[in-house]
Parts: sequence; C-alpha cells; structure tokens
Amino acid sequence: MRLIIKGKQTGTKMKIIIADDRKPWMIEEDKRMACMRCSLYKSCSSLLGYDCKKLGGDMIPTLRKRGKGYEKEKSKKTIR
Repeated sequence: MRLIIKGKQTGTKMKIIIADDRKPWMIEEDKRMACMRCSLYKSCSSLLGYDCKKLGGDMIPTLRKRGKGYEKEKSKKTIR
C-alpha cells in the first residue's frame, strides 16, 4: 500500500488518497481473513469479509445448516 497526499493544506484539513496497488488475489485474501475471526465462519457459505453485516458491512451472509440434527434429518430422507 502506498499513501498519496494530493492538494494543499487548507487550515488543518488535507486531502489524502490511499491507493492499494497490490495484486487482486492479495486484496481478496486479506478481505476473507476477517471471516476467520467470526463465530459463524464454519457455517458461512458466502465469506463476504468486511462487507458482512456481522463485521460492520451492509451485506447479509448466507449460512449452511450444520449440526447433528441436520445430518439425521438428511439421512432419514434418503432411506425412504
């Protein structure tokens, strides 16, 4: 990452632009690393990163059904 300062200082304010010039896969990887700290990580199928509502974003994550009850229910349907 690099920090680019453009414009002149007006009073106490200054215009700052932060440019992330890393490769796209690196940016995506950093975004998804936030998911690993979430309590819903194992059951999440969307892995939105910082865009997730639980992490302060505005997108709602899609969760998979997990647990012993789901496995038994699924196996009963296949037996019939």
